[in-house]
Amino acid sequence: MRKDSRVRWALPATLLLAAAVAGPAIASADSSGAPAQTSTAATFAQTQCRGGVTDGALFNWYGAPVVAGQAVVTSAAEANLPSGGGEFIGDAHVYTESVAVVDNAVLARVHTGWGLPLNVCVHYVG
Repeated sequence: MRKDSRVRWALPATLLLAAAVAGPAIASADSSGAPAQTSTAATFAQTQCRGGVTDGALFNWYGAPVVAGQAVVTSAAEANLPSGGGEFIGDAHVYTESVAVVDNAVLARVHTGWGLPLNVCVHYVG
């Protein structure tokens, strides 16, 4: 008997509901229950770097080429500014949270979990 080598996966119903509410789904199941994957190339990518970022600071990108509810992915990392030394993974836990997309803007909060201000870069892809 030959074993089926195809990978099968399914998303929980709550995740599918969240994707439908938040924006276009990136994966869904057809009527047979088999997953149908779709992907598109990013239409934009933007990076903002700032010094002196404290925990909970807002990184808002006004003038972004977006409409309310559009899917946008954000990420954050510590940075060596202004020396231009690039980004790195340090001891602080740096990430974006509470991301909202409205017409012509992406609003994001940066978590650093650090007691002192840090240099941070935030990336936006959509």
